[in-house]
Amino acid sequence: MTFRLFMTSLLGAVCLSMVSSSHSIAQTPTPISSSDEPGDAVTSVITTNFAPSNNGVPSDTVGGGSRNSGMCPTNSDSYGTRLTPIVADNSQNLTTLERPSVLVHIQNESVSQLFLSVKDEQGNYEYQTLVSIPEESGILNITLPDDAPPLVIGNTYQWSLVIVCGESLRADDPLVQGLIQRVEGTATGQGASMNQVVEYGNLGVWYDTIATLATIRQAQPEDAELLSMWNQLLTEVELDELGSAPLIF
Repeated sequence: MTFRLFMTSLLGAVCLSMVSSSHSIAQTPTPISSSDEPGDAVTSVITTNFAPSNNGVPSDTVGGGSRNSGMCPTNSDSYGTRLTPIVADNSQNLTTLERPSVLVHIQNESVSQLFLSVKDEQGNYEYQTLVSIPEESGILNITLPDDAPPLVIGNTYQWSLVIVCGESLRADDPLVQGLIQRVEGTATGQGASMNQVVEYGNLGVWYDTIATLATIRQAQPEDAELLSMWNQLLTEVELDELGSAPLIF
């Protein structure tokens, strides 16, 4: 089901033009009731909201892009290091947060830094910084730090992550990138919770949904139900091969 159909059927009165014109979602999320199983609620949100809509066309990443296949070249000491953005269709790549998180998978061969940049709709750089990462493979959670300008509601940005394959950043270093739009909306409570996963999912905000679920799963790595929900979310965006990757943030 496409994002347009989801928003029409699940949220009813919410029109897609609200996203394109006012860039907000006027929707009060429905919390998990005492009679609901949290896992069932999350599963329903995942299968309804984040199913791929590329009409069966295969792609390396859904809603993202890359340079040099996102992999360090053969003539570098870090050859084989590769980034894969964990993103949905561009129409679903929303956040409610001023400084959201982006999840990427890294197949790491001794890389210790990434270069993060954020550009606005006019192509102007809003923020740039080097990010230190562990020299191991797995899923990274890259969050905009406090010194980054807050994303503005209604605006769309392009984020990029460049692998620093050598001792310093080079113009031809591989990158992955994606779009992110900030919309109105909040989730209840402090810290990450399953109720927040459902609320973010009901709002159709991919970045907040997956980042919250990843945080919960990292805190409870042996929870089989969480692993099942995590795998299902990745499968919905055609990244099921990353389901067993460790969380290294």
